[in-house]
Amino acid sequence: MGAALCLPASDDAIAAPPPARVIVDLLGPVPKPEEMPIVRALADILSRSTELLESVRSYPGCSEAIRAAVGRPSQQTEEAVWRELEPAIMQLRAFYDYAQTLVTAIPIVLRFFASSTNIQESIERYQASTKKLADVLFFAHLFDEAKMMNSNFQNDLSYYRRALQKARMNGQKPSGGRGPRMLIADDVANSMSMFYANPSPMLTTLIDGCKKIPASMPTENSAEFLSLLAAGCFNIISKQQMGNRSMVEYCLRVMVMCIVIYDHVNPGGVFAKGTAVDVRAYVNLITVYGGDIQAELLNGIRYSTIHFKDDNTPKKIQQMLTE
Repeated sequence: MGAALCLPASDDAIAAPPPARVIVDLLGPVPKPEEMPIVRALADILSRSTELLESVRSYPGCSEAIRAAVGRPSQQTEEAVWRELEPAIMQLRAFYDYAQTLVTAIPIVLRFFASSTNIQESIERYQASTKKLADVLFFAHLFDEAKMMNSNFQNDLSYYRRALQKARMNGQKPSGGRGPRMLIADDVANSMSMFYANPSPMLTTLIDGCKKIPASMPTENSAEFLSLLAAGCFNIISKQQMGNRSMVEYCLRVMVMCIVIYDHVNPGGVFAKGTAVDVRAYVNLITVYGGDIQAELLNGIRYSTIHFKDDNTPKKIQQMLTE
């Protein structure tokens, strides 16, 4: 039997407690026939996620070749850097393209649940779809973690764009020759530059996807779904329903992603009184169970949300996240 998602009981720290109980299998949910199209669609999107994440983590970059080309400019060093840069830029393009594919998963799932008149009942019934969205959030968090630890992503792309611009100014044809040449269209390069300049590019992409959900779908329904999933992850860990450390980290990462996205899609944010997310309890949970990723998780709530510094954010929460 899979792990159960049960919402935390009300206490003084919760201004607006979420629904009393939700049960979701996070280990091996069996899809219902009516949710199979969604499960298949997300499974297809996620099929490359493991391989791509390994490529992100092992991305070597072209820093040595770039330093040589800049410090000792010559035809030899320029040709050497472009031999390394060409496959690197195409790999960066592949990561970016996958983000544009991954973001389509958000509307698919939220549209399915947000159209329901009772999201709690829908989550209880369609567990496999909830699990797939949790997998998307988990992957996005790992992607951003790996990207943040490797400055080569942005540096390689910046050098490519500078070299190409310089070649154009000098009258070189960017489409051929042994030196700088166009590998991707300018508009794509511009979008990629904005993507990699973001400290959490995959999170930002998913947030943008949430905001593109049709206006006919109430924003509060999407926010409610996120709050239910976050609260469920909280309860799994707090009740020690998972002894496996990897699954504890899975729940923590998904929980933080839900908190941050909720803050962006809910007009009042996630910190103000009256929201369905008990941020203080979640921060305490991370402090106890976060382990090696504790600081990263807490910083995610502090820096990736947009309402943390609002006047109506409880001072206690601000203090907890700045200590």
